Amino acid sequence: MTSSTANSTTLLNIAWFTLGSGRICLGKKPDNDYLVKLKQSGVSHLATVQTGEEEGRSYESKALEAGLTWVWLPFDRQKAATQNEEAYIQQYLTELKALLADGASVYLHCDGTQQRCSLLLFALCVNKGMSTSSAYAVLHSFGKNAANQLPRSALEWAAAIGRK
Repeated sequence: MTSSTANSTTLLNIAWFTLGSGRICLGKKPDNDYLVKLKQSGVSHLATVQTGEEEGRSYESKALEAGLTWVWLPFDRQKAATQNEEAYIQQYLTELKALLADGASVYLHCDGTQQRCSLLLFALCVNKGMSTSSAYAVLHSFGKNAANQLPRSALEWAAAIGRK
């Protein structure tokens, strides 16, 4: 998906997926040096799918320092337990769609498993009118970890969120 070297001016080879006028990718949790490389490689927005307990807010100042716009999309489970949590995820989908409609280049990350950001991208693709099989193929385009580790029940949940 991405590659990096010790040289901070090296551009990253980012695997993008185009949605609307923008593009989105999945990636690892970035450190400060990687954030600079993301900016140099054309990323405009860092979207963090981590909760406050995971220090998700710590990315705000780091992203701004690197010249990126930061977006916080916190949720901590693969299956929302309440209507309130699902409403927040719907809001995140709306926000991502607006960014992409405006031509943003969004780097979406969560923890090392990439499960939550993969589910959010899957829901976003379904929300944009893609079939679930096409949305699953999008996840596979980011590597086997983006799709193969997700339980069917989690994908069904994400699809249901995307259809609302």
